[in-house]
Amino acid sequence: MPKVPAAFRPALALAGAFLLLAVLEELSFLEGVDARGILAVAEWRSAALTSLMRAISWFGDGNAMAPLAFLLTGWIARARGRRAALGYFLSALTGWALYGVLKAVFARPRPSVVPRLDGAGWWSFPSGHAMSSAIIFGLAVILLTDTTAYPRRVVWIRGVVFAFILAVAFSRVYLGVHYPSDVVAGVLAGAGWTSATRALMDRQAPQSPPPSGRP
Repeated sequence: MPKVPAAFRPALALAGAFLLLAVLEELSFLEGVDARGILAVAEWRSAALTSLMRAISWFGDGNAMAPLAFLLTGWIARARGRRAALGYFLSALTGWALYGVLKAVFARPRPSVVPRLDGAGWWSFPSGHAMSSAIIFGLAVILLTDTTAYPRRVVWIRGVVFAFILAVAFSRVYLGVHYPSDVVAGVLAGAGWTSATRALMDRQAPQSPPPSGRP
């Protein structure tokens, strides 16, 4: 059996976690946990928090994601070059296609446990908002902070962005349009796709020439 390169192991682990969750969902092992989870989150509803959750959820919508992805592609091109920008753009494009395929394969109906506070169509598993956010925002912040000389700043910036990704995922449960397992699966799938893309981009990056002169 061929050995998996170390750079691809995180992506493989995330894919395995997603598949495990998908199997549990298909076997209906998560129905009780999902129902209790969405009911528990619904107890937090208030007018102010609903407005905030709708605003956060908007950033994971396709109408917002598409222009944001183009803007981030341009930013990455300026900061990291065309090769990195192309890799990012292709990752976003194929990631959108992948979540559409996954939704069609699993075909899980939307929750009807609590009233929905936002519009949502098509299937529920995995969450497209969560998966797209993990790819669009996650890969962008990784690429844009790779070259900084301030490690603490990198940790802080990435932490804020990853917290925002989780907030987008949580907003979908709060609004009643996704089960908890839907958004967990979306984050896992998006993070796995991001990790695989990053490993592939590093693998295909041109190698620096060896230093000239005598050793």
